[in-house]
Amino acid sequence: MDKIFKILAARIKSKTPKLFAEIATYAAIIAATASIILILPISLPAWLISVLGLIISASAGFTTTSILTTDNPNLINQTNKLFKNGKS
Repeated sequence: MDKIFKILAARIKSKTPKLFAEIATYAAIIAATASIILILPISLPAWLISVLGLIISASAGFTTTSILTTDNPNLINQTNKLFKNGKS
C-alpha cells in the first residue's frame, strides 16, 4: 500500500500533458458551476438535482484522472510493474 501512495505522490508532482491539464481545468469549472447552481436558494426539480450531482461526480473523476496522467516513462513503468500481477 505504501508503494501505491508513493507512486500517486510522484504522479501528482510530475508534469501533466497539456491536453490533460486543459481537461482538468474545464472539468473543475463545470463542477464549480454545477455546485453554485445547487446551492442557490431556489427551488429545483428533483431530476435536476440528481443530474447536477452526477455532473459534479463525473467532473471530479475527470479532474483527478487528468491530474494523475503523466508523460514520465519511469513512472509509467513503475505503475505497470506494481499492477501487472494484480498485487497492490
